[in-house]
This record gives sequence, C-alpha cells and structure tokens, in this order.
Amino acid sequence: TNTDSDEDGYPDGAEVEMGSDPSDPESGIYAGGWPYNPDKDSMDDPGFDGKNKVGKMVPRFVAPDQFGDQFDLYDFGLGGKYTIIDASATWCYYCVEMAKWLEHDPSSYFSDPGFSNTYGPVRDAIDAGELQWLTVLGQNDSGSAPKKKQAENWYAAYPHPLIPVVADKDQELVDWWGIQGWPSFILVDENMEIVNNNGLSGVFDAALGTP
Repeated sequence: TNTDSDEDGYPDGAEVEMGSDPSDPESGIYAGGWPYNPDKDSMDDPGFDGKNKVGKMVPRFVAPDQFGDQFDLYDFGLGGKYTIIDASATWCYYCVEMAKWLEHDPSSYFSDPGFSNTYGPVRDAIDAGELQWLTVLGQNDSGSAPKKKQAENWYAAYPHPLIPVVADKDQELVDWWGIQGWPSFILVDENMEIVNNNGLSGVFDAALGTP
C-alpha cells in the first residue's frame, strides 16, 4: 500500500521504470533528488527549431548535471510550479555573483539592499521549493562549449541543494536561446511555456506575480 517504499520522494513505479531500486533510498532517479515527471513524454516538444518567444514552449533539453545524471528539463513540468532557467558562463562575473546570491554568500547582489529587498522573495521561494531554478552553463572560461566537469565545479563552488547545474555541452539550448548577454533568464510555467524572457527584472517580477 506504500507507493514510495524507500521514502526518497520517487514513486516505486517510476523508479522501476527508470532502473533505480525502489527499496533503496540511496538509489533514486536523480542523485540530486530533482523532481521526476512521469508524463513528460506527453508534452508537445517543439524541438530546437521553435522560438524563444512568450507563449511558446522551450525545447526538451537534456544535459548532464553536477552529479553525472542526464537531467531532463521536462521533469520540471506538470508540477504546478514556475521554473526560472538561468543561462550562465563560467567566465561571467555577474553569473558568479548570481550563484553566490542564490546560496546566500556575499555578492554584489547580496550587498545591494534595493535588489535584496525587491527580489529576496524570489530566493525565498526557491529555498522553500515553491519556485524551481535551473542553471545552464553555456560557455566555459574560453567561451567554448562546457563539459560535465564545469557543472561539477560550479556546484562545488556555489552549492544549492535544490538547483540542478547542467552543462550545455553541445550548446543546443544557448543557440536556440539567442543569448545577447550573460547571465540570461527565462521564466516558464508548468507546461514549459515561456511566461517572460525580458531580462532579470522582467523574469523576477513575473515570478513574483508583479505586472
């Protein structure tokens, strides 16, 4: 009668389907404990030929995370939550500052009382599991495609237990994104439809429900 025998947050049926052990709490679908969406195959993936435009869906992006698992973006879908997708580069100063802010380390964002007062609720919602955040590393220090090791190193330097860090090793997502500056942000709803892609303030305001 227990649908989650090892109480690791993943239903037994999903664990069997994905090849993990439903009786072992150390054997989950994701080592990071990220959500799993059993109905993601039913979502209408537009592929990377789609457009980064409000009302459109983001493509079904799969990439290695900081623990070596293949993270599927659509596992963040159909859970009733918004997701902020953050495109960062390892060489980017403000990307690093944002990562520090998310883990409550001193940073230029943290020391800015206006920013903290306005957007502290965004971080609070992430910490509470009410808002999802995904960091996508799109470039390494030389501006080339990152490898899985960069995701590991980023997480080691700026760990947040609820944030997957993935390496866009083929630069599929960043090429589709059309990034004009780093970091860049997109807010998507539970159906993976783009709610806002208008920079940090636009995305953060929309995540807070501010017009």
